[in-house]
Amino acid sequence: MLFATGLTWLSALSFYMVFVYMTTYLSSETGIPLSTALEVNTVSMCIFLILLLLMGLLSDRIGRKPLLIGGALGIIILTYPLFLVLSYGNYMYDLAAQVAFAFVVAAIQGTLPTTFVEIFPSHIRCTAVALSYNTGFALFGGTAPLLCTFLIQQTGDKMSPSYYFILVALISLFLFLRIKETSRSPLRP
Repeated sequence: MLFATGLTWLSALSFYMVFVYMTTYLSSETGIPLSTALEVNTVSMCIFLILLLLMGLLSDRIGRKPLLIGGALGIIILTYPLFLVLSYGNYMYDLAAQVAFAFVVAAIQGTLPTTFVEIFPSHIRCTAVALSYNTGFALFGGTAPLLCTFLIQQTGDKMSPSYYFILVALISLFLFLRIKETSRSPLRP
């Protein structure tokens, strides 16, 4: 269960950073009006919802592990450039960056819940998934906005949340590489 809780780190952080904290980031760090930041967030979340379904379907076809690894790599590669794009405070740039984030976050979020169900045996599955997933989201997701704000205040660098995001993606990539592919296996009794 500790390993499964670790698997949630990137999933929780990515959702809370991209879809919860980002409105604050855009309005406080780039100076765009909060209403514009909320509009960008709403549009990107609508796209994200569709992507979640598509990524779930794709994970049934090609496997869980490739999407988890691809999502982590996407975050590692795209986070710094996307934060640079977001720093301009331009509506279209912000929307494009948020939608790009939605793709890589959906690869993880659309895949990880099924992976959790498949890695635990049935006699502990419900409890193990619930505790691992919710503990990870509380610890890693719930603290993300506070930690991002703290990083900017302490470093004076508005790009510092991107460094944290990349670090977590690197650690999660290591964890994703260690899981067994479960999409073609029957559920464990």
